[in-house]
Amino acid sequence: MKLRTRFLLVVSVLYILVGLGTVYLFYSVTGDVIAGFAERFAAKEAQIQKNRLLTLIDREVVLSGRLADDYVIRRWVLDENNEEARKTAYLQIEGYRKLARDKESFLTIASSQNYYTFTGGSRPVVATLKAEVPEHRWFFQTMKNVDTFALNTDKDLLVHRTKVWINTIMRDHAGRKIAVVGSGVNITVILEEIIGNQEPGISVYLVDEKGVIQASEDHEIVLHNAQALDADKITIFTVMEQGRFGEELKAAIERLRADAAEYKKSGSETIEIGQNENEQDDVITFPVTLKGRTQVAAVSYMRHLGWYNVVILDVGRVISVREFLPILIGLFISLLFLSVLIGLLMHRLVLRPLERMTEATAEVAAGRYGIRLPVERSDEIGRLTSSFNSMAGTIQEYTTDLEAKVQQRTTELQSANTALRQSQKEIDESIRYASMIQSSILPDTALFESCFSDYLLLNRPKLVVGGDFHYLRLTDSSIVLAVVDCTGHGVPGAFMTMTAASALNHIVESSPQLNPATMLSELNRIMKETLRFKEIDAGLDIGLCVIDRQSKGLSYSGAGLSLFEFRDGNVLEHRGDIQRIGYRSSSTDFAYQALTIGNPSGSSFYITTDGILDEPGGSKGFGFGSQRFQEMIRENGHRPMPEQQSAFEQTLREYRGDYRQRDDQTLIGFRL
Repeated sequence: MKLRTRFLLVVSVLYILVGLGTVYLFYSVTGDVIAGFAERFAAKEAQIQKNRLLTLIDREVVLSGRLADDYVIRRWVLDENNEEARKTAYLQIEGYRKLARDKESFLTIASSQNYYTFTGGSRPVVATLKAEVPEHRWFFQTMKNVDTFALNTDKDLLVHRTKVWINTIMRDHAGRKIAVVGSGVNITVILEEIIGNQEPGISVYLVDEKGVIQASEDHEIVLHNAQALDADKITIFTVMEQGRFGEELKAAIERLRADAAEYKKSGSETIEIGQNENEQDDVITFPVTLKGRTQVAAVSYMRHLGWYNVVILDVGRVISVREFLPILIGLFISLLFLSVLIGLLMHRLVLRPLERMTEATAEVAAGRYGIRLPVERSDEIGRLTSSFNSMAGTIQEYTTDLEAKVQQRTTELQSANTALRQSQKEIDESIRYASMIQSSILPDTALFESCFSDYLLLNRPKLVVGGDFHYLRLTDSSIVLAVVDCTGHGVPGAFMTMTAASALNHIVESSPQLNPATMLSELNRIMKETLRFKEIDAGLDIGLCVIDRQSKGLSYSGAGLSLFEFRDGNVLEHRGDIQRIGYRSSSTDFAYQALTIGNPSGSSFYITTDGILDEPGGSKGFGFGSQRFQEMIRENGHRPMPEQQSAFEQTLREYRGDYRQRDDQTLIGFRL
């Protein structure tokens, strides 16, 4: 593929990627903008609806308050049967009635429980209220619970209309409640002028603190709630989808109610009619998903009414991403123009000069070294052209003798490889011979069979030769068994084993009494005298058993290695001393301890080097460890030694998995 084609492809891919990134960023930014605008719009709409309703209601509240404070009307309420006071009061109430929006007023006298409705006729409609009648309970609840005024949505059975009633308490000079007066706003007015007169995508609900719908664009719900008992009234939670919306709305109502209580507690105990509610203009907004559409809910509290104004804004119907599409199209056109401009400049300034240089390079590759390119510019391309010309001249100069030099170097390399292979062969033969020498010092199978009734032997050096070895000697009175772990592995470790084996042979042959503790002390002395290293510190770990051939008694001493005994399903670890053999820090005055087992019959014994205990494996590459080793013996110790050896090898292999062997490994198990 040519560079020009690749460049065009890269530019196209970058244009697509940048375009996709632009679209993603565009939708992210516009989404955030729309979400923020929707929340602010919903909050503003909630305030507007709240102010429109309060403007409508406040006038009636003020009018009802003046009616309740009217001296002429109060005098008649205190003396209901006084005909002169009644006529004067009727005229006064008629004046208030004409000022009311619905041209209706009412008055209920507490002493007689008479309910007067003034509608503009010659005489008011009168009814007597009774506490046992459900439709009359509003009066008795108002007298009991309301201090100044309260609003209630209800259907008046006398005038057969559903209204928002302003129930205002009238008191005598002593402050006693003597009547409930007021007027009402036809619910139809609220529904048509405020709730129903909305832009598309906006729904408004007026609810109380329990979520009961007092006003909405659905007239049937409002009429139902005006006549139904509290338990049967429809709430906004039953109309809308439950879930997050219900939880958020309840939390908003609770917060606004708490804020209102705090506001009242802070000093505004008395609410003046018409007082500005800016102190309570808090609006809580939150996004919701209703009927699969993204919407924003705004909730505000109208403390005069005790209601909550819930505005639900359908974001997609108010504002959508489509309105921002011209901006997106303009961005794509700008990106396309910029990409074309960059492509033209790159072709003229870079691609075309590179094509000429590529053609010249092909000529050089074909063996025509005399080609030269004109240097027309002083920038990077010009310097590159000049360098190409110099390179072509240099190649032409050295081509003549290059093949001779290559042949000479090839011959030298072949000779070096031949010498290296010969050296490797000699090293391998030396290591194999060293392995044979090391194997010659190890006891054979026949000696093990003559000394023990049953035994196992696991010997796995990390390399061909290693630093672990096992020792077995049979004397007239004793069996001497040792497992030795010398410093290092490979050839250095093998040299150490030869030295240690020679020292053990000397000790066994020169000691009249074979005591394992005394033998370790002597071995420590010999090794320290033999290994006079200056730059390194070397030595060995050993586990040494001396078995009396006549009594079958077993004595054990260890330097860094333990003797494990399996008996009656349990594993005992007989630890050796912590001082090793032959190291600089190993004192020649140290007295090694000897363990004597008088009756080893029925027991199985095991000695292992740390190569098995440190074997890496498992999920985290940790060492096999003493605990797993003892558990392995506990599970298999009752079996014959050859079967135990197979089981041990399988267990170690499964634990190691894909990890490489870390150290030389030796394990001996035996029964007497």
